[in-house]
Amino acid sequence: MGPLLTTALFGSKDYSQIYSTAAIGLAVAGIVALPGYGFVYEITGSYTFVLYGLAIMLVLNALLVLLAFKGKKKLEKAGLWK
Repeated sequence: MGPLLTTALFGSKDYSQIYSTAAIGLAVAGIVALPGYGFVYEITGSYTFVLYGLAIMLVLNALLVLLAFKGKKKLEKAGLWK
């Protein structure tokens, strides 16, 4: 899904640089998130808060992707996106 979204939002020009930056961000997020989940479990004794947080992040992610495509359409209409 990542490569398709990258191409759809940013085009194929400089694809490798854009996608590599996104992939590094995804890797760093995974490295930070897993210990974070364990930390929340140690404090609360339950993964419930982690699951609520993940659900909120999924909804936020979907909204931000929709906003990104809306912004792309706005740039296309203004002639600023090729």
